[in-house]
Amino acid sequence: MFVFLRGYDNLVGEDIEESDIFFHDDKCSLVEFDHEGCSTRMTESEDDVFRWMRVVPFIVHGKI
Repeated sequence: MFVFLRGYDNLVGEDIEESDIFFHDDKCSLVEFDHEGCSTRMTESEDDVFRWMRVVPFIVHGKI
């Protein structure tokens, strides 16, 4: 899984919660991360920082 993340480098080291993910046949899925005070909010600045990150997915709990 590859993620195109807008924000600062240390963002992935912080505690974040992901939205519910619904798996389907699409090869690409959008997952939103809720992070209070996150720098990924849209801005008018042209100095936006973009990073490609390799994410190793794992299941921490199941939802019924």
